[in-house]
Amino acid sequence: MCQLFEDLNWHLPSEATLLSHLGRLSSQLEPIEKVIRHNLLESKVVHAKKPA
Repeated sequence: MCQLFEDLNWHLPSEATLLSHLGRLSSQLEPIEKVIRHNLLESKVVHAKKPA
């Protein structure tokens, strides 16, 4: 992940910085994930493509 940021931004963030940002993003997305999970479980049909 650090390498990707360096390649895209010419800046290498520390692992601690990335972990901090990922933790914040994860907590912000949690409510949205709960809604999506609930809607999928309540759906009568869930479509999924089989892996190739």
